[in-house]
Amino acid sequence: MGSFWKYFGPASTLSVLVLAASFLLGGLATATVVLILGILEVSLSVDNAVVNAVKLNTLSPAAQRWFMYWGILIAVFGMRLVIPALIVCFTGGLSFVETFTLAIHNPKQYGVILEQAHPILAAFGGSFLFMIFSNFFIDREKGNHWLPPLEVPLTYLAFWEGVKTVIALAIIVGFDWWLYHSFTSSPAIHFFVAGFVGIISYLLIEALGKLVEKFDETDVSQRAKPAGGIALKAAIPALIYLEVLDASMSFDGVMGAFALSSDILVIMAGLGIGAFWVRSLTLVAVEKGTLAEFRYLENGAFWAIGVLSIMLFISTKAPLPDWFVGLISAAIIGASVLSSVRANRLEAASA
Repeated sequence: MGSFWKYFGPASTLSVLVLAASFLLGGLATATVVLILGILEVSLSVDNAVVNAVKLNTLSPAAQRWFMYWGILIAVFGMRLVIPALIVCFTGGLSFVETFTLAIHNPKQYGVILEQAHPILAAFGGSFLFMIFSNFFIDREKGNHWLPPLEVPLTYLAFWEGVKTVIALAIIVGFDWWLYHSFTSSPAIHFFVAGFVGIISYLLIEALGKLVEKFDETDVSQRAKPAGGIALKAAIPALIYLEVLDASMSFDGVMGAFALSSDILVIMAGLGIGAFWVRSLTLVAVEKGTLAEFRYLENGAFWAIGVLSIMLFISTKAPLPDWFVGLISAAIIGASVLSSVRANRLEAASA
């Protein structure tokens, strides 16, 4: 019980308070919608929690604490409120104040404008997530294979560093033609540009990380400073990566939430408590060594990321229910956990 409270106590307390407030202010129907949105957010973001843990395992304790405590504020208020509002600003030709006024007083119109931006968001998020997927599997040094017939051939593609970018661009071009049957129409150009920006964003974050790492290795004066400070500064690119990853995976959930409620405050409440539970799952994965215990969990999470990227592209032409996307992700990760348990038992039996 003590261990549960350590990891899930804050999320549990917040959930009870938010649900109680929702019930008092809006009744049982509102509280039910908030609960469903929270569950939906968690189901859509289990793979996000695992990938977060993978990246956080490479960072210092100071950087991990920063992400857990301050990153959650960015995730809840930034990625699920401010970023969608900025998108409505640009696509709707509104000021930021007008956007928030629209979100509060005319949430249906706010949702319509956000939905119109879906192809651009899908292209950006899909391409960024695909780069994350390909970077994990297209790696000559990768040795832990969950699905060898699929994963081993991908390692052979790592003969050229630029192959990941070329494949991502080819996929964007293919989907662009499939969706619009043209490369010159405005929607097709917007889709391609958004996908290209997604790829560039990933490459810039990766380059920034290597630049900071090189700077820390060569700057003697930096080495004289406390290790925690250096580690936190060097972790900035990784923290940016985590927040962009969170944004890429939350866009669909934010827009899908309007199918359940047109009240932006209700949506924020539901997605917010869901984000807190995802952070709790991330903390468990980091501190309990879940990735080491379940050897194929990491592979499963990145496969889920890859499938999600393709589903984002497809959703531009054929909208996919959020429950279906969450079910696919959960099924992939569940299968990787079961495979890990089976492999551990076989290893123990043969020892």
